[in-house]
Amino acid sequence: MPSSHLQIPGVAKKKFFEQMIESDQEKYADYGEDTVILGNPSEPVKRVHALKPVFILQDRGCASSCESSIDFFEYVDHVKRVGENTAGFVHFGNMGFTMLPISVIQVNIASTFNTYRDGRFIEMTGIKPDIAVPAGEDAYSFLVDYISGTR
Repeated sequence: MPSSHLQIPGVAKKKFFEQMIESDQEKYADYGEDTVILGNPSEPVKRVHALKPVFILQDRGCASSCESSIDFFEYVDHVKRVGENTAGFVHFGNMGFTMLPISVIQVNIASTFNTYRDGRFIEMTGIKPDIAVPAGEDAYSFLVDYISGTR
């Protein structure tokens, strides 16, 4: 078996997971129900203005944290996304895991689900660019030509 955690004998494995769960419970003991955000946020969206145009280069290699960074600019005027769709890994996160007792297979499980205010679902589709770059072309070179008006 290639994975080192599969080498832990049954009793030691059980103790290991019990200690991990206990540690997590201690870490989150002070969290109350008021720390969980449920439903739609009540705060209205406040748009902000960039002082100059902002261009974000993106491709299919952009996933989860990268997509969250792009999302940060969603309500900033004068921001354009350039390239191709991102990977589409932003909705599910904070992976937890469990180990199946007989097969000893580790199963990863997302413990959070992120949503967009407008309800769109981009898992495996990705964030669409405002300016699509043709396949095989360099996004930066394309953007320079686009800005200079030669595109």
